[in-house]
Amino acid sequence: MGPEDKLRLDYEQTNEQIRTLTDIRFKLLAFVPTLTGAAVALLTKSTNSATALAVGLLGLFVTLGIVFYERRNTVIYRAAIRRARHLEDTLNLPRSTDGEGKGGLFNETPGPPVLFEKSRLFKMLTQAPGLEVWHERGLALVYGTALGGWVYVIVYSLLTLLGLQKSGIVSLAYTSLGLQRSGVIGLASILLAGIVAFLYIRPYYRSNNRPDPAFNKLLPALRQRTSAPIMLPAELPKELKNVAIREDTYEIGFFREAPENIVESGAQADMLGTLRVSLKSESEFNKSFEATRVETVRLPDGTKANLRYLEPVSKEETQGAYWEGKFNKNRITFTLTIYSEGIPEDSVKQALSTMVSLAR
Repeated sequence: MGPEDKLRLDYEQTNEQIRTLTDIRFKLLAFVPTLTGAAVALLTKSTNSATALAVGLLGLFVTLGIVFYERRNTVIYRAAIRRARHLEDTLNLPRSTDGEGKGGLFNETPGPPVLFEKSRLFKMLTQAPGLEVWHERGLALVYGTALGGWVYVIVYSLLTLLGLQKSGIVSLAYTSLGLQRSGVIGLASILLAGIVAFLYIRPYYRSNNRPDPAFNKLLPALRQRTSAPIMLPAELPKELKNVAIREDTYEIGFFREAPENIVESGAQADMLGTLRVSLKSESEFNKSFEATRVETVRLPDGTKANLRYLEPVSKEETQGAYWEGKFNKNRITFTLTIYSEGIPEDSVKQALSTMVSLAR
């Protein structure tokens, strides 16, 4: 078996792994909410509250176990996608869609769709340009709702079992509100279930407008040294945590070792990359390099950034391949450059896709 045959076999096995993980995900998405809905409907009508409470606890812990399993599968799924993209690059598969970069199913996968992009009401209520649709947000809705359902069963059964109707305070509430005991217990159960579901789902929809804590020590000096708008990643990968300001411009350096000072002038060999701003709109890329990977990355505020993997055109070029993420905002260009080939693609995307504006 030749080298190319081995790569194709690897690509087939990787695709099979992705199909298996996707199949498991869809089966769980069909099973969990169906079982939870049936349990809520049946157990809250049960006359044996102790049994309903026990089943509710069992269902909650089983669902939590499934959530943990799904989170681990998500990590493996992402790794398989990265592997498939790498193999598509290596196999030099043809491109079937317009645009630049390598071909292949995973390399040509478009960005996530955006809901409510033209809704003024949504923008007014959320201060966001739209709602990006991606896997983990959908999973959070399903599993958050399921966990809330089991909490509803537990609370409803527990309150019924404790005989809450015997409380004088609660009896007074029944009389003043004109509610039946079951109505009060139901409202209390819904409230607690809603809180649990909200706490689980909220992190997947929260907009983080604060930079990564690694930048905290730089912000006072950065605000003094530049009049340019400040945008920084809200979540830096662990590889890019060593940061400092370079020279007298708005350029953040990502260093290999923790810098001693807030302002550093280290050589490129000491750095993994930079984040810089230009007070004019830029669209041209370095012509000494060829973009072999091109992707659009959406920032939290809806701004679209171009992420390219640039490789030298000539073998005589001393600089190696690097990642460059670039976007224009209000006629100002922000450029994230990662020189080191040892930084994985997901880490570059994490830094670029979490760029947020800071108040001056």
